[in-house]
Amino acid sequence: MSDEKKYRLLIADDERIERAVLYKTLKNRLGDQCEIYQAENGREALELYDRYQIQIAVLDIPMPSRSGRRIRTAASSSSQPLMNFPMRRRRSPCGRWITC
Repeated sequence: MSDEKKYRLLIADDERIERAVLYKTLKNRLGDQCEIYQAENGREALELYDRYQIQIAVLDIPMPSRSGRRIRTAASSSSQPLMNFPMRRRRSPCGRWITC
């Protein structure tokens, strides 16, 4: 797929391991269909959104500098449509934290 036709996807999470696992999973499944960008905080996520006209975002809700909710709100006022998938951490029945 040519670069012009690729979707522009953003992963924004302050947890490096979460970003790495999600990036690897998406790259393996969608690598030829997407350009994948990564941000470690809300400020960086907004900069990448504006610079690359991001179309799809996987956003952590609690993040330094700006939350995923604030990023979604800022993006909604833009003319560039954004498909957003928020991530939340929850405690599983066995007591471990999981991302969903």
